[in-house]
Amino acid sequence: MSTEFDELYASQVTTVIKEEYPDIDPELIPFIVKEARKRELDPLTKSQAIYNLVEIALSVTKEANINQNKEPSLNITLPVQEKKKMSSNFIKEIVTFTSNMKNADTWIRQFERAAKLDHISEEDRMDILLLKLDLTINEEIEKKNLKSYVEIINHLKAKYNNHMNVEYALRKLTTFTLRMDSVENLEASLSEVEKLIHEAHPDLDDKAKERETHAKIIQMIYRNQVLANAAGYSLGNRTVKELITEICTAYALNEMREKSNRSKNSQSKSKNVDICGFCHKANHHESECRMKRKACYKCGDSTHMIKDCPREKPSKN
Repeated sequence: MSTEFDELYASQVTTVIKEEYPDIDPELIPFIVKEARKRELDPLTKSQAIYNLVEIALSVTKEANINQNKEPSLNITLPVQEKKKMSSNFIKEIVTFTSNMKNADTWIRQFERAAKLDHISEEDRMDILLLKLDLTINEEIEKKNLKSYVEIINHLKAKYNNHMNVEYALRKLTTFTLRMDSVENLEASLSEVEKLIHEAHPDLDDKAKERETHAKIIQMIYRNQVLANAAGYSLGNRTVKELITEICTAYALNEMREKSNRSKNSQSKSKNVDICGFCHKANHHESECRMKRKACYKCGDSTHMIKDCPREKPSKN
């Protein structure tokens, strides 16, 4: 027997086989042990599964497999009914996991049950898992450099358990307010609205999500005439990204106009302010300058300085 098999395991499987099949051809036993080990069958708890292997091995033509020094092809030369009996292929029944999945926990539980029933080893389980994930998720896994089965499972649970996200997104959308203190914050909050719509309606297709996002954004900006005029009231052929760009551009242009108007008003007011030619301070002419007249800065009286100003002294009762 190949050195890869543990002697104790081989002995236990052999004992199980001979208890039920005492007259079995000894040459078949090593191949049955190998198949049992491949399927990780515990001889103490999976004796029936081992008996199934024996039945399959007995159905294989000895001349074609053993006498010609070939291992029995237990999974190739089986009758159809025996194939179904030994390998139900539960994994095949598990649907491919896509990025539209709403509840990763449920899918993972089904996958792990199927893997257990199909006797898939821990070594092979990660490869089978990757085959059941669509290309988009496989690319995510490569980018994140996830190397183990546990890491991949945790990634799926963290990103694709949307049953909690849906409730959270719906609640947040009802109270969400756009931040309009800067164009950067406006753009960020509009993008957040788009993200929340996608999380709140995972079952909708992309076009429906676009319509929902557009309607929500229009609802949120309709009181701002500048932004509402820029956005219009129909999506047309533009994407939500283009809609956000148009709104942010209108906001930025309006901010520039308002800033320019404030600057012009400020300059206009400054021209009307009296500037003293002596002290260069505003709000009085040179003829009124207390510094030039050496008068009290507090009350304007020329008979005393500010330190002696009666207004500076506390009144005595």
